[in-house]
Amino acid sequence: MRVALRARLRMARPGFDISLESSVHATHCQHANTNSGVFCGLPLDQHDPARCAVGGAFVRGHNQLRDFLARWVGEQTGQPTAIEQLVTPWHRCLPSGEFEMAKLDVSCMIGITRTHIDVAYTNARTEQVNERNHRAKEDGRAAAQKVLQKRTRYPPAANPGESLVPFVIEALGRPSTEAVALLRALASSDPIERSTQLSEAWREVSVITQTRLAELYLSAERPRPPR
Repeated sequence: MRVALRARLRMARPGFDISLESSVHATHCQHANTNSGVFCGLPLDQHDPARCAVGGAFVRGHNQLRDFLARWVGEQTGQPTAIEQLVTPWHRCLPSGEFEMAKLDVSCMIGITRTHIDVAYTNARTEQVNERNHRAKEDGRAAAQKVLQKRTRYPPAANPGESLVPFVIEALGRPSTEAVALLRALASSDPIERSTQLSEAWREVSVITQTRLAELYLSAERPRPPR
């Protein structure tokens, strides 16, 4: 919780908390892939660990959010849900000639419509000066841009019989409009139940998101023990 708060406050080295680590902080990103041994190693003065895809924390947080949504949507709809489903109409051939399959995070029935929910985390921080200025003035712009990317990747015209919901959360916790609309649409119509369901859902989303954020900074900024 302390590390996530430090990150949200834009403090320098949020993952290096003196109460957790007595040595000096790392100068380069310590993220590493356990299986391949690939090591990030980029200078932390020029690199934001929250956007670093090396190592397990980046994907683990995404998968935890995916699994929560699959469970919650199933509870609300009373219908079975599936994860990582291949959706043939959205497969595509890239300009390079490579074939890319469409694997959607959560698939379910909402009403009479087959619906696919694609989970994504995005980061409002950017090195592009003009875009950074726009994002400083427009809350949720980064999430909205990620939603647009998802809709471009999975165009409705290619699969008109099914629906796509991009469930996008910015790294510090702000949800996309589509994420908010999905939870509201599936919550109970009873005022008391609805309030409880939405509060619990957003609490779970928040815990997953802030834990993910803290893990990314902690694993990047704490020096590795000597071998």
